[in-house]
Amino acid sequence: MSDSDFKFELRDDGVLIVYPHGPLRTRDFDKLAELVDPWINAKHELQGIVINVEKFPGWENLKGFISHIKFVGSHERKVRRVALAVDGLLPEVMASLTRHFIKAKVKQFAFSDLEGAILWAKGEKIAAAPSP
Repeated sequence: MSDSDFKFELRDDGVLIVYPHGPLRTRDFDKLAELVDPWINAKHELQGIVINVEKFPGWENLKGFISHIKFVGSHERKVRRVALAVDGLLPEVMASLTRHFIKAKVKQFAFSDLEGAILWAKGEKIAAAPSP
C-alpha cells in the first residue's frame, strides 16, 4: 500500500483541494494538518476546502473516522466554505447534516464541476447550476 492515496493541494488563494482515492486514514489527516496549520497560523483561515472524489470512499477503520472528526472539530471555525464535488446521495445528506454542526457554508457540486466548486469555495459568485 502506498504512503497515502489522499492527495491535496493548497492554492495561493487559500483554497484547499482534497482528492481522496481510497478509504480515509489517520495519517491522511495528520498530513493534511501539517499542510494547513502553518497557513492558518499565518493567514488565520482558509477561504475554502473542496473535496473532489467521484464516490465517497469511507474510512479505513474507526481510528480513521475519529481522526476525521477531530480534524473537522479543530479546523471548522477557520474555514469559510466547504464544497463537496462528489456525486451520490451520501454527500448530499452529509452536506445537509454538516450545515448544522460547522460554521462554514457547505455546498454540494457534481463531481464533474470541480471548477465551479473551486470558484464558490474562494467566494466568487457562480451561476446557478442544477444539483447533482
